[in-house]
Amino acid sequence: GAPTESADVNRGMPSIHDDVPAAWRAALVSGGVVLTHKTRGAHLERLPSGAGFILLVRHPADAVVSDARFFALTQLDGYLAKEGVPSSESRPEHIEQLMSMYLVSVLQTGSVPKQRRLGFGSWGEHATSWLSARTEGPSVVLRYEDLQRAPHRELGRLCRFLGLDAPPDRIDAAIAGSDLAAMRRMQEREIAHQVPGRFYEERHKGAYAAGLRFVDRGLTGQGQRLPE
Repeated sequence: GAPTESADVNRGMPSIHDDVPAAWRAALVSGGVVLTHKTRGAHLERLPSGAGFILLVRHPADAVVSDARFFALTQLDGYLAKEGVPSSESRPEHIEQLMSMYLVSVLQTGSVPKQRRLGFGSWGEHATSWLSARTEGPSVVLRYEDLQRAPHRELGRLCRFLGLDAPPDRIDAAIAGSDLAAMRRMQEREIAHQVPGRFYEERHKGAYAAGLRFVDRGLTGQGQRLPE
């Protein structure tokens, strides 16, 4: 069914990066799905291989622009405090500086220090590590761009992989309840009411005031506008 709050997303597909691992450990016991951003090798250091995997890929140029804005979201408040700038006086150039810092690091080394520390790897290392494991067991690869263009077809393919007998009307409801517009409405509601979760964290209040969001524009082709 359609999520009514971001906590529903966390319960339905808990992230193994959460500080409290109880949720994803319970998902493993019950045979659920967990979310990982780690390379396969780093993932297997923490968890068993599981019954199979779903790999979601996005064009690397678009992924790096999205990641750069997420980096700015998570770092802006700390950056302003370090510079002695009140969060209420944040300017667009502060966000641009953080995004530039991220892009320079990615272009030079493939990732940023925190991503390496968490075992994410570069885009290529991450994607290759999972793609090369397709011969070892059940898997399905989803392209972000295909999910945007043909969500019914791609979610139907995913349901078949998971062994779910989902009629078309349930897939329709899932798409309507989880599209970008629905997620943005949920996000704004949780930020306005300061509901702790995936969309709101107290430590990022300055970033929210500056207009940065977890659910951003979700565009394809934005990486083509990167400066040389």
